[in-house]
Amino acid sequence: SDYAKSILRSSEFKSAKAGTVYEIAVLKGNLLSDSNRVIKNIRGEAGKRKFSTPNTEVACLIREKFTDDEIKKMGLLWITTMHEPINDSDADPKLLSIYCNDDVSRLDAYFISPDHSCLRDDGFAFVVSQVPL
Repeated sequence: SDYAKSILRSSEFKSAKAGTVYEIAVLKGNLLSDSNRVIKNIRGEAGKRKFSTPNTEVACLIREKFTDDEIKKMGLLWITTMHEPINDSDADPKLLSIYCNDDVSRLDAYFISPDHSCLRDDGFAFVVSQVPL
C-alpha cells in the first residue's frame, strides 16, 4: 500500500545487520477474550512471555517468507509486526501488517492506538531472539 511504502522509505525504518537471524513468535488474537483483545494487552502478554519489540524489517521478512495459504493455515488473516510505530506520509503513527484474504495479498500499514480492538484472526509478531551470524 502507499502507507506501507511511505514507512519503508522513512528514515525511521531500520533493518538489521546482514546475516541477523530472528526467531519470531506470533501471538494469535484468540489468546485473549474479545473484550481484552486490545493492543496494550497484547503487548502486555508479549512482555509476560519475555518477547521483545521487533525491528520494522520483520514485517517484510514475514511477507517474503510465508505465502497467503501458509498464513491462512495458521488461522490468521493479518499479522501485525509490533515494532515501534513509524509516522507515515500523513504523520500518523502506524505499524506494518501483512494481509491475506480472498485474492488480496499485501504489506500494509495501519494506525493502531493502544486501545485499538483487534480480531480473533489477527496475529501479532514479536521477537523471541535475535542472533547476528
